[in-house]
Amino acid sequence: SLARKLSDYSITRNISLEKVALRINDALRYTLLFSLENYRQDYDSVLKLLVEKGCEVQRIWNAWRNDGKSNDTGYRGINTTIISSQKQKFEIQFHTEESFRLKTETHGLYEERRTPNTTRERKAEILEIMRKLAAKIERPKGI
Repeated sequence: SLARKLSDYSITRNISLEKVALRINDALRYTLLFSLENYRQDYDSVLKLLVEKGCEVQRIWNAWRNDGKSNDTGYRGINTTIISSQKQKFEIQFHTEESFRLKTETHGLYEERRTPNTTRERKAEILEIMRKLAAKIERPKGI
């Protein structure tokens, strides 16, 4: 996956491999699963603990907010880029059991949609499938 990202971005966007590598935030990735009821509280607790340990929260992408909007990718969860106190960049994906199952079950479609050889029509078809599946996922309280 990492090699593909480096190659795809370098070729399609005409960017040096070094610059592409600096943009990649998920070479090291963790996934946390929380209950619907405690998702917000547990998410906040994890971020607070990380900051207390000297980490910096660099980026938060809350895909729950995209539900039904034009930028809805059919993904549900919160992906957060963190810089550790040792300056290591990593990502934490925060999921419910349902949203993680969705991510796992649609990963093949996600990869197909990202492939440069996939036609525009097929990409639109995949997006519609993923949005319909994601629409069935219950949003955690407080998100």
